[in-house]
Amino acid sequence: MLENTKILLQSYLLNQKELEARLDHTGKLRIKTRALLVVVVICLIFGGIGAILWVGSHDVLSGTLSLGQLSTFIFLSLICTTTSISITEAFGEIQKAVVAAQGTFEFLNIEPAIKSPKNLLKLAPDNRSVLTFKNVYFSYIPQRTVLQNISFSVEPGKVLATAGESGSGKKARLSNSY
Repeated sequence: MLENTKILLQSYLLNQKELEARLDHTGKLRIKTRALLVVVVICLIFGGIGAILWVGSHDVLSGTLSLGQLSTFIFLSLICTTTSISITEAFGEIQKAVVAAQGTFEFLNIEPAIKSPKNLLKLAPDNRSVLTFKNVYFSYIPQRTVLQNISFSVEPGKVLATAGESGSGKKARLSNSY
């Protein structure tokens, strides 16, 4: 039986300043890299199209190239251009995925400050006791209580279902009961 128990679940989030600094640095780096790639790609594309039109128009005027061949070549060049723009956009998405993966690995490497007790209470397999919670409080952070004065019992062999909004303590309430 858990009476007048206060359960505190430690949150592994960065404080607000660290989070803003990290996002600011990562965001600026991503924007600068993407902007540089867009400038390079656009300069190469328009420079290439300008060169093609310059050389191609001279070849059309000299008779070594037909207007249809020049038009086909320009059309195929535009297809290559759109493909290179797509590759640039894909690179930006890959950068976002790398940043997200870094954050995930940092989170996974955090050593929890709350340790499981070494001597857990083991119940006998044939135990038919009632699990009772009386006046239980729950909060993610001490200043903000999510659940207050909750009391309930679960009979042996019965199933308990919990429903609620994200962050309301459904999983934590149950995971702290065993």
